[in-house]
Amino acid sequence: MQRQELGLSQLDVAELVGISPSFVGHIERGEKKASVATIVRLACALDTTTDYLLLGIKHTCEMEQCQLYNDIDGLLKSYGIARPEDEFF
Repeated sequence: MQRQELGLSQLDVAELVGISPSFVGHIERGEKKASVATIVRLACALDTTTDYLLLGIKHTCEMEQCQLYNDIDGLLKSYGIARPEDEFF
């Protein structure tokens, strides 16, 4: 877990993000959902990306291995919607 790798406590993260330590724990255990704004603040505080927090993807090259990414990609293709990276080629 990124928080632990950085040596941060739930209290440390809570103070950096502006949420309660108990809410940090609820998010980590998947018991409560965080707003997009909170997820972005968590990513900044933990020096990571929202992709990592939401999908466990640390590097873009790992995206094709993520089932959720593949499901979304298939859905977009079925509606004829190009991914942003497809538009440049």
